[in-house]
Amino acid sequence: MKRINKQKEIVSLFPSYVIETIEKDKFLNATRIDWKQKWLGPTQYIDRAKYGDFEDDSGQIYYGEDNYKRPFIFIKIKVDDNTNVLISIFQRYTDSEMYVAIEPTQKMCNFFKGEVRLNSHLQKLQDLFLTFQYN
Repeated sequence: MKRINKQKEIVSLFPSYVIETIEKDKFLNATRIDWKQKWLGPTQYIDRAKYGDFEDDSGQIYYGEDNYKRPFIFIKIKVDDNTNVLISIFQRYTDSEMYVAIEPTQKMCNFFKGEVRLNSHLQKLQDLFLTFQYN
């Protein structure tokens, strides 16, 4: 069985602006997971994963590719009131550099590409990473 260098794999899957949105050292310690079709919503967004899908796992950040080979990231965080939240970040289209970040309970959906913020809510996503504890 061929062993994959995780850092090289992450760098090959995700553009630098996605990696830099997350604390790089935490991202490079992420857990690779297999795709589950139940995570794909009717709009082809990867927005159906639930925090409970990972409750028994001690990991904080997960990554992988869906059946279309779009890279995705799931991040488990705990907000100040001890609410458990799962954030999904994924490539919107297979032929696009645009990524989407979704946090369903806060009703946040952010589109971003490169260094250009296409939605001011991306700052809210970055604030989440800075102010909330990783679970």
